[in-house]
Amino acid sequence: MKGSDADGDGYILMIEDDPAIQELVRALLSAEGWRTVGVTDGPAGLDWARAHEPSMVILDMNVPLLHGEQIAEELHRLYNGIAILVVSASTQIRQNARHARAFGYLKKPFALNALITAVHVGFTRGRVLEPGLAREFA
Repeated sequence: MKGSDADGDGYILMIEDDPAIQELVRALLSAEGWRTVGVTDGPAGLDWARAHEPSMVILDMNVPLLHGEQIAEELHRLYNGIAILVVSASTQIRQNARHARAFGYLKKPFALNALITAVHVGFTRGRVLEPGLAREFA
């Protein structure tokens, strides 16, 4: 498996409240060799991130209990330069990704090959970008 240990390093943390999307993404990334942990709300995501430093975060901006921008802000505070990929059905996704200082974003529904490409980019050069530079993966 890609990644290095069970404490978080090498793991992709997915904060997504739709169980069907979460399961599909986890299965796809697992088949590609990545270890993925999924949670369904903002506080659970931050709790996991505090206990285990994820290598990347796939973040739905509209999960329960905390808005994605608040989650991203705390993730950047915890781990300066963390790679965040924003996923959302919102028409404001580009602006949300910029505010989240994400390396990229995927608009729901997204193509599975676009997700794989985005994750590869995130692991190779997806560290924090200046606001406004988030790349769309389609």
